[in-house]
Amino acid sequence: MVLKIDDKIDNILKKQAIDLYLDKLVKHCHSHYPYLKEKIDYHQLKKILSSCLTITKEIGFNQEDTTRFYIDLIILFGIEFIHDPQYRWAKKILDDYQDFTEVTQAEELYFKAIPFLERAYGKDLSKKNEVFKKLDNYLKSQSTNYVFSKEKSLLDKSDIKQQVITALNEIVQSKFQITESEDFDHLFSFGFDRAQNHLLMNHPTEIATAIILMFIFGSHFDQDPFLSGELMDNTQLVPKTIYDESINFNSIYHRFCHQFSWLPSLIEMNINKQELI
Repeated sequence: MVLKIDDKIDNILKKQAIDLYLDKLVKHCHSHYPYLKEKIDYHQLKKILSSCLTITKEIGFNQEDTTRFYIDLIILFGIEFIHDPQYRWAKKILDDYQDFTEVTQAEELYFKAIPFLERAYGKDLSKKNEVFKKLDNYLKSQSTNYVFSKEKSLLDKSDIKQQVITALNEIVQSKFQITESEDFDHLFSFGFDRAQNHLLMNHPTEIATAIILMFIFGSHFDQDPFLSGELMDNTQLVPKTIYDESINFNSIYHRFCHQFSWLPSLIEMNINKQELI
């Protein structure tokens, strides 16, 4: 008797294959990004990785190896890596090699991304924990001697930009030095607008700090499931308001940890741990 594989059986087999592949991806993440094992439980990480398959498929990566590599890039550079203003070279590579195979595209991304990471954070990202220490110190040292307001105030962009540049030179100097000035300018403009209109920030110190976090974690750090450990649907993309007269923040650290509750544990876990690329 010949076994006939109908659409129903075919779909079951495909789902099983995807499930097995997701298990492989979870093990890969646990091996290369130990903090994810501590921060996100197995099944939740599997859900997050499953959502990433949609992203990789959209850019044309369907093979196991290329998909895994692109997910690595998402973890290392941020959830919106390919559209991040500071990494415009990534989108350019995909555009320039759009008529080539996905393997070739992945290779070209590799030859740019990995050297960039090593120049930014050292071989095997050995200096990245120092970045987290400096970020921790920066956040805790910035006072918040101002009144929170829902009303947008007049802001001096040049002063805020200089504040960001000074901080980045202190926190993540190597990466800042190898980032093209034009790419940084694009990120600053994007970040300024996003901090005000999406993250609901109106004070110069808030906006500067948000842009600093975008530079380190990615332009959409607030929506990154690998940072927060949570998947967000469209109803969760608008941040909760933080304006509450009963809340008194004594540092930018506390103010940002109130809005991004995952931030302190992320910093703590990464101070003594690095990724393995």
